[in-house]
Amino acid sequence: MNNPFDAIWQKLVTIEDFFRHMPNNADTSEYLLIDAAAVFLSSTPNALRVMASKKQIPHCKKQGKLYFKKTDLIEWFESGRVEVEQINGNDLLLINKNNKGAKKYD
Repeated sequence: MNNPFDAIWQKLVTIEDFFRHMPNNADTSEYLLIDAAAVFLSSTPNALRVMASKKQIPHCKKQGKLYFKKTDLIEWFESGRVEVEQINGNDLLLINKNNKGAKKYD
């Protein structure tokens, strides 16, 4: 009788081989059309059109279509990253149960 785990093991080896031979940047250099870029950024195609027309987002325009390089979008998105500051325990705010405001915790 065959060991049922042999088939699973063979499939796992096949998957590992696939990823081992895959280029490191397989999908990060692809160009996205506006709809895919909007989904990727959790935005709308119209918002991306406006930002592109104001040159606020990296893009390419060929034959009337907008293209967005995925790596450029990631870099653009991460450029807005804000560093977190350390919070002093005395500066913590507690919101009261009625959610009508905040009190300073001392």
